[in-house]
Amino acid sequence: ATGIRLFHVDGAHYAEASLSDLSLAACSLVPGGVVLVDDLHNLRWPGVQEAVHRYLSDASDEQGLEPFLFTGRLFLTAPGYASIYRRALLEGQPLLRRKRFYGVELLTSQDVSISIADFEQLFLGRRPRVHPKISSSNTIEMA
Repeated sequence: ATGIRLFHVDGAHYAEASLSDLSLAACSLVPGGVVLVDDLHNLRWPGVQEAVHRYLSDASDEQGLEPFLFTGRLFLTAPGYASIYRRALLEGQPLLRRKRFYGVELLTSQDVSISIADFEQLFLGRRPRVHPKISSSNTIEMA
């Protein structure tokens, strides 16, 4: 089959551009292909988060991608393949956490903690830390 096996969305970071990238990725993948979305929770690029939420809210089941893993990047694939990837990931990494995200199971290796102070820093023009602080509970903090 012709198409792309791995499509990494890390482009313009604005909502419309990211949404266009996601739509292009969904149409370009081979069966079982994977899309990685970068900067989903990066406070500097809220357009990426907006695009992902718009895409997942509007995508039809036949053409849509289903999220299956979040590691700081969001991994998506066709719905039938998402369950196959989840099973394989859990066999190799049984400590992955299971969460619900847009009505499907999302595996994650981390929790993200964002405080009001992080938003204040963003609006004041300061970037969040490059290396987030890891708390004793293995929660990533943007302090």
